[in-house]
Amino acid sequence: GIGMAGGTPPMPLSRSVFVGSLKPGPRVAAELCFLANSFGMLESLKINVVHNTAFLNFLDRQNAIEFYQTCNTHKTFIGPAEIFVNPAKPPIIEAWLQAHIDNGATRNLYMANYGPARLDEVRLMFSQFCEIVDIIVKGSYTFIHTSSIAGAITAKQRLEGMLVGGKPIVLNYAKEKGASREPGAIPAMFDKPHAPWYVATIPQRPLPSTATRNLHVCNYPRGSTEDEIKSIFSAHCEVIDVIMKDGYCFVNTSSVEGALAAKTKLNNSKVKGVEIKVNFAKDKQPRAPRPGQPNGREEDEDADEGEGEGEGGG
Repeated sequence: GIGMAGGTPPMPLSRSVFVGSLKPGPRVAAELCFLANSFGMLESLKINVVHNTAFLNFLDRQNAIEFYQTCNTHKTFIGPAEIFVNPAKPPIIEAWLQAHIDNGATRNLYMANYGPARLDEVRLMFSQFCEIVDIIVKGSYTFIHTSSIAGAITAKQRLEGMLVGGKPIVLNYAKEKGASREPGAIPAMFDKPHAPWYVATIPQRPLPSTATRNLHVCNYPRGSTEDEIKSIFSAHCEVIDVIMKDGYCFVNTSSVEGALAAKTKLNNSKVKGVEIKVNFAKDKQPRAPRPGQPNGREEDEDADEGEGEGEGGG
């Protein structure tokens, strides 16, 4: 209930809602945002991990009211826990923040033009200026979802042009994406208990932590020559050497950035109708097989493992 008879009057409906009965989990905030964003954009959210409650502050009061009314007429679950929702007192949006919002600022940032970097480096860098809800990597760009528009603004102002993997990053605001839903209904994934989110629901390709100057290439058309391979890769990086093996080869490039660019462009691309596979290899390839490794294939153990798609949709 919202208020007791003869007691405190109920809180008026506003752009803010209180969410109770959450169950702790590593990605509760990400799941809450995905649910809330199916109703509208959030200005901020605050999670109280001690009490397992949250405040969701929508930009638009009407979106908050619809969220409140829908959750109160339909059972709603975050992970295995059924939540309850009440109106809450909204924080004031200061003039400077409103000006940024009017100019298109959102909670989410889109990062492009970076060199090889580890995900934890990126997380650490952004955590100095904002609270991170989620990091989603898609090919050669990354989305950083934060807990407030104010935090995203600060991170963008402080980090724009910072070197990541040797390249100055470009930061832009990104749209907030929610689950699809029917009018007046809760999105299908949230209307029943479900496993807590441990991995992102959007397929991720982690930033390669094992990026090197050299590439392991396989699954190219039979009979391909050293010159043909060199020509394909030279369009994307400076090739120093191509070492042909039986059914696979190593392409040694002059820089990690060049190798990353070539791998991004050429992995799973078609050469004469065949999809080639490109992965990072150790920086030094022995030209002769080692004992116990009849074909010298241990170089492939450094092939980056972030290529499997995550489950679910998004």
